[in-house]
Amino acid sequence: MRWRSAAERIGRHLSAVAPSDRSAAFALRVACIFVPWFSLGSSALPAQPAPGVRDSVGPADVLQREYFFHRPDIDYGSAAAWGPLGLLGNRGLSTMQFEGVDRELSSIPWGVGFESTMDALLHPLAAIERFGGWGRFLRTEFVPSDWEVWTWAWAPNYSGHLLAGGISHRQLTEWFDHQGAPYPWLVAGVSYYATMLVNESIENRRGLPGPSGAVADLYFFDPAGMLLFSFDGVARFFAQTLQAADWSPQVSVTPTLTVLNHSQVIAYKVPLPLVDRVRLLFLIGQGSSTGVAVMVDDDYSIGGAVGFSARERFIDPVTGAESITPQKGGGLFLDRNGSLLASLVITGAERVEANVFPGTLPGWFGQLGWWAGLDSTGSPTLGVSTRRTYGLGFGLGR
Repeated sequence: MRWRSAAERIGRHLSAVAPSDRSAAFALRVACIFVPWFSLGSSALPAQPAPGVRDSVGPADVLQREYFFHRPDIDYGSAAAWGPLGLLGNRGLSTMQFEGVDRELSSIPWGVGFESTMDALLHPLAAIERFGGWGRFLRTEFVPSDWEVWTWAWAPNYSGHLLAGGISHRQLTEWFDHQGAPYPWLVAGVSYYATMLVNESIENRRGLPGPSGAVADLYFFDPAGMLLFSFDGVARFFAQTLQAADWSPQVSVTPTLTVLNHSQVIAYKVPLPLVDRVRLLFLIGQGSSTGVAVMVDDDYSIGGAVGFSARERFIDPVTGAESITPQKGGGLFLDRNGSLLASLVITGAERVEANVFPGTLPGWFGQLGWWAGLDSTGSPTLGVSTRRTYGLGFGLGR
């Protein structure tokens, strides 16, 4: 009821908006019309909902849907701790983890970054021309065109925006639906795009002319991912066959509004032929790791993976072309039914972070999630999380 009355108030406000504010009201109306279409593609046959799950993830209440990524029946691990604030911290603020970026929220020139992002979105053709024209834009953002791996834009576009973005939007939709929100696909769409505007504003905080990367992300790959995962068949394949799940750490904020222990990580467990209890493990986020996950019993799995993560990110001040400096890394992971219970991650020679999620430890300690980190200077960070703070924890350190 609270969601519905809020929606009605927004509608009354739009009807009574002053002429000087009509442009903003028009933009919001366009969003209210456009975003729902991302969920209209779901043409799969109606599926029986999981136990205790409300009907309808899409715009038509007559359709019954399963929850594929939101798992309200699980009260342990990363699945129980997940929430929209955690997504905002791990995905929206993910670029604050790069070396040389101040992690205090108050230090970010939000207005400058937002203006640069909106310059790209309002003038996409100019942004593409600055990058070198449509030919270079398509070759760089959509297909592999060379072997300069650390300048590839197309790889994070597909893995981070099309797939991870689509999974995140679907999980948000299911989460809002479970909370009783009306039009959860619309609420999730607005929430997701707000998260991505935060992400792009941090990336573009230097105030350079709007980059073409924002055009590719927000006008192509993010909406394509939202559309793709609105199909139940696609969501079912990734959630059940590939066992895709959000294994992000427990993002936390300190009293000084410093963001710690954050980076979105999507895990995939790919089945192997002739082997039932061993799967390939892929972890994709601000980097990529590969390893194996071994089932200890019917519920628990232990995994290990090695790979790289992005240490620094560079943007060409003229063209807006992006590149990264990589660093080696790896980790160990314990999960129960796909919900991450604990992890130990080493990032190059720079940092070690351990996460233990809510519901893992026995007794009172299991009511909270715990994490601790140590960098190369010996400076510690630590924090706690709960299942009641929508995915956001509380931390200490820098």
